[in-house]
Amino acid sequence: MPKVGGAPGRTARRDRRRICHRRLAQLAHWLDEAGFAADEGTLILRRVIDAGGRSRAFINGSAALLTQLKDAAEFLLDIHGQHAHHALLRPTTQREVLDAYAGAQQQAAAVADAWHAWQAVRQRRLDAEIHARRGRSSVRD
Repeated sequence: MPKVGGAPGRTARRDRRRICHRRLAQLAHWLDEAGFAADEGTLILRRVIDAGGRSRAFINGSAALLTQLKDAAEFLLDIHGQHAHHALLRPTTQREVLDAYAGAQQQAAAVADAWHAWQAVRQRRLDAEIHARRGRSSVRD
């Protein structure tokens, strides 16, 4: 988004906040109209697919049509840019968007660091086991 005059980005951020509040108000109205009133500003969208491939959708714990689930989700995400929708197909992008929305970037980074440390220790253990097996097999020969 081009920045024209004034403090860089300030107007764009204010506009985004205004759009976000408007979209959330529209969502709340849609939920009321559709009979899925949100309790305390919470929204839970859920889709269950059983082993046979049949699916059921729920909005705030109430059964919903899949089209209603999709309609509710439309209020939650706006994509800008010619190919921006492709980015959302990547699991890492999905996690980053969700972490940012939840304000959990620091927790996500801590989990990623712990996972990488665990993988390094795991690999060292596997390498040691292989080395020990080779040592035993050469002693037997």
